[in-house]
Amino acid sequence: MISTIISSFEISNIPSLLIISSIIYVTHFYDCYFTRPNPLPGPFPLPIIGNAYQQIRYGVDNWLLSLHKKYGDMYEIILAGERMIILYNTEGFAEYGLDGVGVALNNDLKSWKYNRQFFSQ
Repeated sequence: MISTIISSFEISNIPSLLIISSIIYVTHFYDCYFTRPNPLPGPFPLPIIGNAYQQIRYGVDNWLLSLHKKYGDMYEIILAGERMIILYNTEGFAEYGLDGVGVALNNDLKSWKYNRQFFSQ
């Protein structure tokens, strides 16, 4: 069965195969995006590049600051297919989960009590 499908494959079928695989990828990307656990506010991403196209106009620092003004202290962005939760605190911006700020390395009980609501929902 598979050998007959492969043997009947021709070069003229490549554009159709690329279009179908692109449609399947985009559909899967947005299905995962809209059904993700614990969704936070943030800008709408594009497949493959995520929100990287939005920082071109601003630069990273100004872009994160404009997102902070629009979405608040905690929001999510997607860069290169990776979901990042950005937290703004008194020291500035930090990706939630790195640099001792996240779930695994958090030693600040007050901060954790406040932010655990986002993870428990």
